[in-house]
Amino acid sequence: MKDILKSAVSGRASWYMIASGAILAAILVLNPPEGLQTKVAKPQAVAVVRVTPPSLPKAPVDVAAPTVDRLIARFDSIGYDLSKVRAGESGVPRVLPDAIPTDMATIEQVDQRKATFVRMVLPMVLVINESIRTDRARALSMHDRLDRGEDLSDREHAWLTDRFKEYKVDFGDFRTLLRRMDVVPPSLALAQAAIESGWGTSRFARKGNALFGQWTTDQFDGIVPKDREEGKTHKIRAFHAPIDSVASYLRNLNTHRAYKDLRLARADLRANQKPLDSMVLASTLDSYSEKGQEYVGLVQSIIRVNKLTHFDRARLADARPRLSPRA
Repeated sequence: MKDILKSAVSGRASWYMIASGAILAAILVLNPPEGLQTKVAKPQAVAVVRVTPPSLPKAPVDVAAPTVDRLIARFDSIGYDLSKVRAGESGVPRVLPDAIPTDMATIEQVDQRKATFVRMVLPMVLVINESIRTDRARALSMHDRLDRGEDLSDREHAWLTDRFKEYKVDFGDFRTLLRRMDVVPPSLALAQAAIESGWGTSRFARKGNALFGQWTTDQFDGIVPKDREEGKTHKIRAFHAPIDSVASYLRNLNTHRAYKDLRLARADLRANQKPLDSMVLASTLDSYSEKGQEYVGLVQSIIRVNKLTHFDRARLADARPRLSPRA
């Protein structure tokens, strides 16, 4: 990944906690993974900046899933069926695994490994998208009120000020803010996560909950790539939980100058009242990888071959799932 991906959470530790109010739910995390090749004195403290879960209408449930078998059992126990999600017959349960199972590579059947990966990552993408969508609606409402000459309360003004800072936009520039404060199609996020993490089997995913291969230097802890060139200082950023990786990925796409073309393409689709097309947006991601256009083709191929656009219609379930006691 190029240096353009070094940017990460700025200012506050919780970049995507854009809606004010009570904290969504406490993430129940496993002990931080050991063996990370970091420069910090205590590698066991590899959990970097903790991203606070967003405020949402329905709080998700966080589950401990140290092994693939346990994760699959959890999903099966609540009737989480991808075929029903694809067909629009079922919502996606609000279940967020607290870590990527370290034994993902033990799933021998490729199709099963891919399905397990999608079951794990899809709820996270939908949760972050829902948070952004909620804040976007709130910002639009405030914009309309200001246009009508109405005043905002001190609390509303403070919230709006924080959002402009969060998205690195000058206060009052609603056009740019709304261009940045937007979602991505789940199919795009799933494809990039699959590529960057090897469908959850990479060392960075297993040891650092890193789904998108984001670079960092000294600002955050991370995992040193085994093939890092001499003289280089970058690391692959590690995360406390997988959803933090998803949140940071969305932040990069929504704020970094390298992805301005993606934001413009997305805004154009919005202006023409068209659905967000992951193939169109993927065509702008030549800066995401040193492979350039080859990477773009790979993302589009993953989307097409695995029929990931089916999940662009997926919606979160309205209710919290009922889980059986943990084993």
